[in-house]
Amino acid sequence: MLVLYRRVFGILDGDATLRQLLEGDADDPHIYQTFVQFHSEAALRNKFWVTFNKLSDVADDTEQTQAIREIRLEIHVFGRDTETDRIDQIEDRVRTLLDGVDLASATMLAWFCIQEGPSTRAYEVDQKCWHTVSVYHCKVGDVTRLPA
Repeated sequence: MLVLYRRVFGILDGDATLRQLLEGDADDPHIYQTFVQFHSEAALRNKFWVTFNKLSDVADDTEQTQAIREIRLEIHVFGRDTETDRIDQIEDRVRTLLDGVDLASATMLAWFCIQEGPSTRAYEVDQKCWHTVSVYHCKVGDVTRLPA
């Protein structure tokens, strides 16, 4: 659902603290709405970056519309560092920005967005990279697709 992706990107990209932690700038905030993996350009040039994409997307069985969706987003935090302090700070900042936030906008209704379960962390030995994954469960509706 593009309206959700745009809203999440706007929230993350608009936060000066997160941008500073990621060492991003206006041209490349180091935030990507895609399932960026190590084969990507981001992995080649960034020390820290965040990606997000849907894990699942299902209609909530509301009669007469498919516009209301329950979407699970995966938020990935990557970092090339020997310590995990910066990764923890980035993950905490993303959680502060997204967990329980009101995602509603002029083009999207929103009922909730909450972190679902604990995040996971792993060190990718081949890539020499820390990688954390958090799942956020959101219920949203695309205003343009709702019946009149």
